Amino acid sequence: MLSIKNKQRLNRWLDGAKQGLNQQSRGIKYKWPNTPGQPSQETISQVSLPLLEGAVVHWDKHGLCQFHCRINEQHSPYLRHHRFPMGDIMPATAVLEYFVEAASWLQQKSHGHQQWYPLQVSQLKLDRVLILPQGSSAVDLQIHVNKRFIGPHGHEIQLSLHSPRFNKQGKYLGLKCHASVTIGFDPSVRATNKVPLLNGLVHHYQTTEQQIYSKVLTSHGEKMQSITGELYINEERNQILASYDCQNKEATWLNSGNGHFVLSPLGLDSCLQLLCFLAILQDGLPRLPVFIGQLNLYRAHPMDQPCRALIELVQQDVGKTEAKVTVFDQHNRIVFDVKQAIAQSHQGGAFDLSLFERWLENILVAAHVEETSTTGEQQ
Repeated sequence: MLSIKNKQRLNRWLDGAKQGLNQQSRGIKYKWPNTPGQPSQETISQVSLPLLEGAVVHWDKHGLCQFHCRINEQHSPYLRHHRFPMGDIMPATAVLEYFVEAASWLQQKSHGHQQWYPLQVSQLKLDRVLILPQGSSAVDLQIHVNKRFIGPHGHEIQLSLHSPRFNKQGKYLGLKCHASVTIGFDPSVRATNKVPLLNGLVHHYQTTEQQIYSKVLTSHGEKMQSITGELYINEERNQILASYDCQNKEATWLNSGNGHFVLSPLGLDSCLQLLCFLAILQDGLPRLPVFIGQLNLYRAHPMDQPCRALIELVQQDVGKTEAKVTVFDQHNRIVFDVKQAIAQSHQGGAFDLSLFERWLENILVAAHVEETSTTGEQQ
């Protein structure tokens, strides 16, 4: 129970926070209050957050926390469908889902009920890949909550993902950071209702998902594929309107069978693969998604219904592509949009270089759409 003095302090703080919310143009932010009596440790047992189920949360005296999880391919079979010579690679979209679930858990804990939409992702930076061992070996993951605010974007949370680092002798060398992000919950955000249209002359292509993925990422297994192969591309090749269908595949990603993620990793992965395919049409170079500047999620992503993704090129440099993404459900409602997504051909790290060399050895990267693979063409 809060003392009368602490209650008065908390009420004064909340009054100030409300005033800050009413002054969004000034960008005022207030730190999240530290509530006395916060438990030092607790375990998450919510099936509505499948990646975090069973995670242990450690709190500090400032009201910040760390999520501790253990992961291997027995618990998460989807990892076997994202395999490279150096091991199972955690998909970038799964990293984002970890962040989103951690922020959503804090949002629910703060408000006493689920209040996840609209959800905002900003400044998602992928610093280094997370390599997981094949088989039964597990890796400890830590999601650090670095800052929490009430401010111009509602409840705003800054997080980072870490894993332990060891030398060849097995000595612990501390933590390495793999990614960082800011997650916000702003009830004032609204999606614009519009029908996805392409500019200029448009060509319709009907190919197969195998042909598309062979030009983008050959290591994607069956559980990591949802692009249908139906594409509309404008004549300048700076826009693609493509169909994908998750087909309930995410329900088999985890041994628990719970695939109701907050932000569909498979759906977002399909959009990022199409972004890389759009880049290939420009200069023939393969890409890796490395950065998401801003993403707005307006409603739950369909798990078993087709979606359409509109990819629009914003800027094209040598080896670097920046694009916008908008996803529509079958009723033409916007599910989420990405204001800025960047894919690069090489980041300078050893992993990236070996990956691109493998791509170039195993696939023929086409700088154009093969006319022989089409079954129809529309203007």
